[in-house]
Amino acid sequence: MYHVWTPWRWGQILIGFLPLAWATWRTRSVYVSMVAHVAINVVFLLLMIASFAAA
Repeated sequence: MYHVWTPWRWGQILIGFLPLAWATWRTRSVYVSMVAHVAINVVFLLLMIASFAAA
C-alpha cells in the first residue's frame, strides 16, 4: 500500500514491477517476487548506507 502514496515514484515502481510480475506469472510462485523484492530493498539499503558513510 505504501507505494500507492508515492506518485512521484510510479515510473520507477512500474519499471521494477513488470519484471517481478512476469517472473511470478511465469513460475507460478509468489516466492520469486518476494525474494526479488527483498533483494532489491537490500541493495538500496546498502547503497544508502554507503552514501551516508561517504559523507
